[in-house]
Amino acid sequence: MTQGVSIKRIGECLGMSVSGVRRHREKMLLQNNCKSMLELVAKYHGMDGTNPEANHPAD
Repeated sequence: MTQGVSIKRIGECLGMSVSGVRRHREKMLLQNNCKSMLELVAKYHGMDGTNPEANHPAD
């Protein structure tokens, strides 16, 4: 995703159809209450402010 990989290419790599990749992506967004893939990635990298430990690891 960060490298601009297309849905078609993702499907080829995973052995899935384009519609399957789209469906899975939409399901992930809905289950995590996110409006975009960027928001979803930020949520799990702790960049949304809900996990302060992710931005400031213990020394």
